[in-house]
Amino acid sequence: MNLYHCYQITYRTTRLPREYRRSAFDEVEPAHSAATQPREHRQVHGADDSERPRGPHSFRYTGAMLTTEQMEAMRKVLPASATLSSRLLAELTRYGRFVEFDRGATLFDDGDACAGLLVVTEGRARVSKQSPDGRELLLYEIEPGEFCVLTVNCLLGRSLYPARGDAVEEIAGILIPGDLFERLIASNPDFREAVFKMLGTRLAEMLVLVEQVAFARLDSRLAALLLRYGRTRGSVLVTHQQLADDLGCTREIVSRLLTSFQARGLVTLGRKRIDLTDQTTLAELAEES
Repeated sequence: MNLYHCYQITYRTTRLPREYRRSAFDEVEPAHSAATQPREHRQVHGADDSERPRGPHSFRYTGAMLTTEQMEAMRKVLPASATLSSRLLAELTRYGRFVEFDRGATLFDDGDACAGLLVVTEGRARVSKQSPDGRELLLYEIEPGEFCVLTVNCLLGRSLYPARGDAVEEIAGILIPGDLFERLIASNPDFREAVFKMLGTRLAEMLVLVEQVAFARLDSRLAALLLRYGRTRGSVLVTHQQLADDLGCTREIVSRLLTSFQARGLVTLGRKRIDLTDQTTLAELAEES
């Protein structure tokens, strides 16, 4: 049985080998007639077809053209999209798709093929790398106005996803087909600058992550992570296992470190909650190597 069906997605895209696994994005309805589509991708809800079966990735999409409100939401979080030419705006309106993901849904998995670029307008996602023994390392998060730089790499390099993306919160966004994305960065300097600026930012973050993993003490990394998560509220609603996944270590190690932090008066531990009682000392600890 083929794991990936070669077909056109909203616009003419590069055909990928059949053995490629598909990501959630590949389920977006093509704009061409149903007669040219594989059976499993034809309309199943009648003429409206406003919601597809959710499947393992638990996502929804609007099969119609983008609305004025959806285009405005994209312009608010990604100002560069407001500088597109009338022709490119018309193509984006016609071939872009509004998609939603439930909290906890998988956006893409390691080894999936990529069909388009998701610009997040609401919610938050995390991209992580998983080891063979099940441990995870957080690479970066995606917030409104941002997009996954691994997706950019996959689209431009015609490669597969090397990591996994999950919805931390309910996500809404605009999915741009791959070949339309290529024309946007080729034709519009502002959009191209926004894409490469994001690539540069993520590359700098990845270098910091490599440095931390290779050289920084784990207690310093944990302190920095707690401060990043609780920078606005003064508390962190997270489990020990989630922190361990983000740090790429075991839950037992994180629990021991948090217990020592509490003994030093840096935090107060609760059920799925950590109050940051001494952020000044945590910040000093985060700076230590």
